[in-house]
Formats: sequence, C-alpha cells, structure tokens
Amino acid sequence: MSQSQSPSLVQKHLRIQIPPKHHQVPVISQLVSEYGLIVNIKAAILDQQATSSGWFDISLQGDRENLQNGLNYLKDLDVEIWTNKDKHLN
Repeated sequence: MSQSQSPSLVQKHLRIQIPPKHHQVPVISQLVSEYGLIVNIKAAILDQQATSSGWFDISLQGDRENLQNGLNYLKDLDVEIWTNKDKHLN
C-alpha cells in the first residue's frame, strides 16, 4: 500500500499567516523535516521585502501525532491558522 493510501494518514487543509518576524525561519521546511509531514502549497502571497505577513494555503498530510505536533509548532511561532471550520477558509 502506498503512503498516500495508508489509513493511518490524515490530511488537514489550512491557511496560515506567517508574521514578518519569522520570514527568515524555514517554517514550511520544518513541517517536512522535523514533523514528517507532506506539505502541498496550493497558494501563497509573499512580500519580498518582508514588510507584511506571508500567507499560505496548504494541505498537510501525516499521522495524527505528527500533524498535531506540526500544528503546535506553528502555534508556538504565533502563526495564525485558519481551518475548514473557520469562516476565512473555503
């Protein structure tokens, strides 16, 4: 069975806002390397001068524990997160 078909994997669709103070932090890369998540970036808005927040529309896939740990990492960085349950995400 391939990884994408594994019943133990869960997927979560989010929009995240990375504050300018963390633009030099490899936030998306950390989700992959430290938390073992598969990240699919569906859309992004970034300011090249890092004067405003960066926005990402992403899907995260991984086991429940790694996914929760990755979300906790984002929260620890004060990254704003919207999920399917929030009004901001279609």
